[in-house]
Amino acid sequence: GRKLPVHLKVDTGMGRFGLLPGELIETVKNMSRWPGLKFQGLYTHMAAADLPDDPLNVKQLRIFKDVLQGVHNAGWPPKYIHMANSAALLNLPETRFNLARPGIALYGAFSSRGVQASGFRPVMSFSARICHVRSLKAGSTVSYGHTFTCKRKTIIGIVPVGYDNGYPRALSNRAHVLVNGKRCPVVGNICMRAFMVDVTGAGQVSEGQEVIIIGRSEREEINVCRLAEKAGTISYELLCLLGKLNRRIIVK
Repeated sequence: GRKLPVHLKVDTGMGRFGLLPGELIETVKNMSRWPGLKFQGLYTHMAAADLPDDPLNVKQLRIFKDVLQGVHNAGWPPKYIHMANSAALLNLPETRFNLARPGIALYGAFSSRGVQASGFRPVMSFSARICHVRSLKAGSTVSYGHTFTCKRKTIIGIVPVGYDNGYPRALSNRAHVLVNGKRCPVVGNICMRAFMVDVTGAGQVSEGQEVIIIGRSEREEINVCRLAEKAGTISYELLCLLGKLNRRIIVK
């Protein structure tokens, strides 16, 4: 005699999963005939919540309120109503109903630089250790395609992390890491399992020294959102890649 509670999703503008608005009432009506199911919740997913001024946000909210009113009028008011994801929770208070679905905010990260919140700090960091240090003279080139040329005597630290570990090759000659609390540029093309860093200005550097790839050291920080922007992607993708391909240590 126990009924399975069901939340129905309506597509208000994402164009991915969910019932079309005109299909909802008939679906709820059919569910009422199935003894094992109970209509409990109604929800939708926002397509542009990280862009607070995008007109699609207003359109999706209007459509969702219309279908919500429709199921109320039909005599099937849902107990739970949810629309807001992480970005909407922070930027669009009108999308907060009686449930919400935070995702990346649970990790203290955000989908774009335009979505930030005071008091949120990333719960993760990503680091490695220098496996080799070498001194190159002015005019020397670094890595495949010789895309970086040393303008002076340069101390290079080699980090055993590459695109095989989820560190995008698109960050070649664009990213920075932290060594001894100093920002050091990634130089040359990122390799499959290594990248090179100019540590000339980082003080004493030796093999085994920690390199902060994402995270904070002293007053400096490598922010995952800004790093993803440099790679031409979003923080979700970068964190998924790094999280799947590397050893994780839980710090309590």
